[in-house]
Amino acid sequence: MFVTGYSGEEAIEDYAQDPDNPEDILIDPFRAGEPADPPVCDPRQYFLEVFASRVPRAILEYDRLLHYLGDEVAWQIDYYTRQWIFTPETPDAREASLNQIKAARNWVVKVNHLITKPIQSLSSIRNHWDAFRTPEQWQRYFGGLEQDAMSRRALRTMEETFTKSEVCLREFRDLQARVNSFRKEVRRPPWLRWCTTRY
Repeated sequence: MFVTGYSGEEAIEDYAQDPDNPEDILIDPFRAGEPADPPVCDPRQYFLEVFASRVPRAILEYDRLLHYLGDEVAWQIDYYTRQWIFTPETPDAREASLNQIKAARNWVVKVNHLITKPIQSLSSIRNHWDAFRTPEQWQRYFGGLEQDAMSRRALRTMEETFTKSEVCLREFRDLQARVNSFRKEVRRPPWLRWCTTRY
């Protein structure tokens, strides 16, 4: 997932034609442009360094999605709430308000579905990481690598990244809770409680 390809706008030319690399030092694109000479011969160490260079970018994408959805949710809730402050006085105004309620209900279902996907994905990532992080598994895969400076940095990066993923997961759940709370208002806004119209 994190190894087979480049991230975002990244391309092999970014490394091959690097102006900061006038001596054309061999560059390893899978390790975020680290020098490929001398090569990393230990497959465990190589996997660790590749993984540590890729996984923060994946978590960053979740963080971007979180902020995008957070702004969208805040704007939509504010918009619909302002529409329902005043009781519509005419049948046409009441009909228009009912249409807005239906649109809001559809929006709640859609955004709830969008938020559920990253929650499920991040929960799965966290569960796998917690299972992998047991002392037995850690020693099996990375035992002895702590003596290498690059590996220590990669291990620290992985720990920090998965801590960020937990924070991101919690914020996604808080956002979903806010949407679900708004769902109750969508079902019956204040003005509708005082009229006989049914929907």
